[in-house]
Amino acid sequence: MEQTSIQIGKETLERLKSLKEYRRETYDELLNKVIAIIEKLNKDEPELTQSILAEIEQGRKESKEGKGVSTKQLMKKLGLSHGL
Repeated sequence: MEQTSIQIGKETLERLKSLKEYRRETYDELLNKVIAIIEKLNKDEPELTQSILAEIEQGRKESKEGKGVSTKQLMKKLGLSHGL
C-alpha cells in the first residue's frame, strides 16, 4: 500500500489515539473504521440532527468510562466488515 503523511494537531492525534481499539491498531485501520461508520450513518440517516450528535458525544463519554460497546461490536451491528 502506498503511504502518505498528513499533518494533524496534537489534540486531534490524542483524540484518534483514544479511539484505538487495541494498542497496535494502525491509524489507517482506525480512520477506515471511522469513515465506514460515517458513510453508513449518512446513508441511513442523511440529516444528522443535534440530538444525534449529542448522543454520539454521550457515547464517547461512556466509552471513556468503560461503558458501551467496542468498535468491533458496533461494526458487526452495522453489518460492516472488519477487512476495510
